Amino acid sequence: MSFLQPTHEHAETSYEPRFIVKQNKETLETRCFGSTHTDYSPIKILNSYHVRWPVEIGIKDLIENYYLNKPIGTSPEKVELHYYCVMLARMTIDYFRSILCCREWQSPEDWKCVLSTIRTSMFSNQNCELSRDDSGDLLLTFLDGDRYGVKKQLAKRMEQRKNAGLNRVSWWGGIGVQIEVKNQYQL
Repeated sequence: MSFLQPTHEHAETSYEPRFIVKQNKETLETRCFGSTHTDYSPIKILNSYHVRWPVEIGIKDLIENYYLNKPIGTSPEKVELHYYCVMLARMTIDYFRSILCCREWQSPEDWKCVLSTIRTSMFSNQNCELSRDDSGDLLLTFLDGDRYGVKKQLAKRMEQRKNAGLNRVSWWGGIGVQIEVKNQYQL
């Protein structure tokens, strides 16, 4: 591990940053960490990065998956509506993740997964059918089974919501969504 201390101030912030360059001795991978806390020891700076990283990943997720940086208009009302919709979508994914715990959706560092992680494990390389069931609801049928049991849990939750009268989408004319899991390869 080496420690770099610049001798001049950064022109835009007037802070004198401190950089720590860390190299893994086995893989020779080199990473650079920076901080404006010049009074922090290098170890304290490195130990503090675990707090910052989930924020960085969260911002990246909001931009890449929810288009936080692309509001639908320039008026304050449209920008506020856009941010409200992004917040609602992120809270929905957090709830979805909390009730359907899947080990692939949690990192070893205990960071929350992002929408693309869920999207990939739920829909990537999946064969599905979309139809209408006898009650008129949309029926999403996963045809490749459910290795981790997540889709069956989701189907159960959707059925519970239907029984409670909560699985209806008003702008679809009151149609709900149901999920079914089949394994087309099982004999």
